[in-house]
Amino acid sequence: MDGEPVLGDNPARLKRLKANAEKAKEEEVSVHESLEAKEALLARALDENEVISVRLAVIFLCLAAFNSY
Repeated sequence: MDGEPVLGDNPARLKRLKANAEKAKEEEVSVHESLEAKEALLARALDENEVISVRLAVIFLCLAAFNSY
């Protein structure tokens, strides 16, 4: 026990299971990093949309003020 193989365990099977576990861990890290990158891109896009919305609002207000003269 305690990480040591139990009598009767197949060493090749244990090696394969450890390799599969390591691969799964690497995939998990990769997915997590991808998610973080996508969240950053989304946050940036939302900030840019907010800036565009404010600029459009200013333009419309200026046009409304200009047309009221």
